[in-house]
Amino acid sequence: MQVKIPPGIQTDQKIRIPKQGYGRTKETRGDLYILIKIVNPKYLTTEQRRLYEKLKATETI
Repeated sequence: MQVKIPPGIQTDQKIRIPKQGYGRTKETRGDLYILIKIVNPKYLTTEQRRLYEKLKATETI
């Protein structure tokens, strides 16, 4: 199964996929929920840190 992750999704948000979860009966299935966990790397290279800081500077919130 492939799932599109929408832009702007944050850690601990859920994505619901209708009728792909556990089967309640032979004919019906529940919804599947995917819990999003975004993990940042512990160590960044100099280039990665530079790019991260550049991206952070563009943040509008």
